[in-house]
Amino acid sequence: MKLKPRAGLVENPNPAPMTMRFLAPLILLVLLLAAPGGLPDAWAAGPPLLAQAESDDDLASGFDDGEEQNEGQKSDDDDLSSGFEDEPGVKDAEAKTATEPSFWQVNGFLRLDGSYNYARPAPAAGETDHRGLSKLRAALRLELSLKLGGSWKSKITGQAFHDFAYGLNGREQYTGQVLESREQEAELREAFVEGSLTENVDLKLGRQIVVWGKSDNIRITDILNPLDFREPGLTDLADLRLPLTMSRLGVFFGPWTVSAIAIHEIRFDKAPVLGSDFYPLKTETAEAIPDDGGENTEYAFSLSGEFSGWDLAYYRARVFDDAAYFASLGGGAFERRHARISMNGLGVNVALGNWLLKLEGARFTGLRFFQGGARRFTRYDGVLGLEYSGIGDTTLSLEAANRHLAGFDKALEAAPDGQVENVNQYVFTYRGSFLREKLDLVAVLIYFGRKAEQGSLQRYSATYELAEALDLTGGVVLYTRGDGENFLLAAAKDNDRVFFDLKWSFYIPFS
Repeated sequence: MKLKPRAGLVENPNPAPMTMRFLAPLILLVLLLAAPGGLPDAWAAGPPLLAQAESDDDLASGFDDGEEQNEGQKSDDDDLSSGFEDEPGVKDAEAKTATEPSFWQVNGFLRLDGSYNYARPAPAAGETDHRGLSKLRAALRLELSLKLGGSWKSKITGQAFHDFAYGLNGREQYTGQVLESREQEAELREAFVEGSLTENVDLKLGRQIVVWGKSDNIRITDILNPLDFREPGLTDLADLRLPLTMSRLGVFFGPWTVSAIAIHEIRFDKAPVLGSDFYPLKTETAEAIPDDGGENTEYAFSLSGEFSGWDLAYYRARVFDDAAYFASLGGGAFERRHARISMNGLGVNVALGNWLLKLEGARFTGLRFFQGGARRFTRYDGVLGLEYSGIGDTTLSLEAANRHLAGFDKALEAAPDGQVENVNQYVFTYRGSFLREKLDLVAVLIYFGRKAEQGSLQRYSATYELAEALDLTGGVVLYTRGDGENFLLAAAKDNDRVFFDLKWSFYIPFS
């Protein structure tokens, strides 16, 4: 194990690196040039990417699933790799011919998004003022997709952003952790090569995202990739998932698909940091992160089948828990650690006309908590969902979940664990398309507790297609703490905000 303490409070942070200072204005300039008529003909000729899907998981909630993605819901990563989709269990004979010409293409998007906090009270002396402008971020994502001949293909995706809100508000008032985490970032996302070893055996190597489960709204078995929930409720789940370096082998026989996965990269959720408007505590504890690979390699297995009108899947994983527990180092010192846990899960989808029934359950063993000492706990998670799509271009869904902690001890209710024996969660979503699919309306309502007494999150948004491949989204996010011990909701309760998102997607094919 290696200890990775976070940086302390910075009174006078260093100015942003020069590379970002030049990159951010360039991103904005290109974004403005993306208006109709502002693109070269060769670029405009390419088919635009799909507009982003609206989705939100638990507090960071998002709504798409399936072995890779549920049908009809695509992430930005999926859109960018249009023509290079990963579809386990679906074999394309033409893609396997050695006569297929190799080619490559560049996809991507430019995005400007922002938010304004109108509910935050005035800060106490010495605290950060989170009122008003919370985000004004310019982001660029580029993806290179290659067909290498036969069934083999590759994809490399990179992303960078710079948030101008911190400079406009005064960088000196923010902690070093906030500036490091939220002001700017450049990272390699997916980077993999995949293809067929035989007619029924596929191999995929590199940084990738694997989506498990049947639920669209609540994560039960979808545990392989960590999430980025630094801004809970504002970001689609499709964008929240963080890629991991994996080796994945898929075997296909009839309607069945078997996947065996080895995860070599140890990576956990990107959470709010000290000084953030979503961070619930006044102090921060160091985190112990296992080394990559070796005995820390994580393993996963799935068996799925697709049949007429229904499908099912079994999942098994041996991974590190993304949710850290507190461990005492003696002398009043603590660190956050990640227990090695096991998960066995099952998911079923059944189509009944315009209705889709979703069932998913999982058993987690090896969970640890500070108040539990060396004891390891078991938790049972389950979700029941119904989706209706029989009213024009409208989809309605309702999902209800329960997470039951077996052998519960009242001592676990105390800090820093804050556990309860049963966590109930309900998610209602509405999605409607209007004006010949130029306008999309979305409502996401998330409630915790049987009567929402443990808090809620509500997101309402509208996306309008201003021009081909140019979309504008606007909306509002409302948070309610309730009387429960949901630490994230406790921090988010005064963070109601309006937001906007202007996104231009581009696609450049090369033969």
